[in-house]
Amino acid sequence: SIADSNKIIYEWIWKKDLSKNKNSLKDIQEKGQIEAGVVTRDGIIIDGNRRFMLINKINETATQSRGFKAVILDDTYEDGKTSNIDLMELEQELQITVDEKVDYDSIEKYIRIKKFKEKYEFDNKKLMSMYKVESEKEIESKYQIAKLMHDYLNHIGSPNIWSRVRKAEDLFIKSFGHSNFLIKGET
Repeated sequence: SIADSNKIIYEWIWKKDLSKNKNSLKDIQEKGQIEAGVVTRDGIIIDGNRRFMLINKINETATQSRGFKAVILDDTYEDGKTSNIDLMELEQELQITVDEKVDYDSIEKYIRIKKFKEKYEFDNKKLMSMYKVESEKEIESKYQIAKLMHDYLNHIGSPNIWSRVRKAEDLFIKSFGHSNFLIKGET
């Protein structure tokens, strides 16, 4: 059911960074929701999943239910007027400019760069603009590091279980640097 699926997602978001979520929960309890989320007309949260989860967590024990403040877009994922790519770009833009303040998980940035390049065939210039990066080399490096992570996960029998490489970004950066060094034929 939708409720069961939402519960799984809420628990994953809650446990992903428990100490920050506890602090944010307390903050929302004391001050209320300060920033509005962004939701498509058909109910897909583009920005604000964490805030939505925290408000639901508060509502589990509250005597008075809190609503989720959100801007409702005219667009939907299903209406054909706006492509999923456009909505994903909007989501990315919002998360770069807003969620960066709450230390958006760097692994997720690698996953998105890989997805945008492979599934949607975005070129490095477009990704540079989306990620506010000044060099094509930096985007290409992030993409290659994402591929290393992906290959590693496949190798250990955990395809697409990206939580397995969370907090290991430095290892993949070093591995990429080392493999890049060897590919160039330097010793």
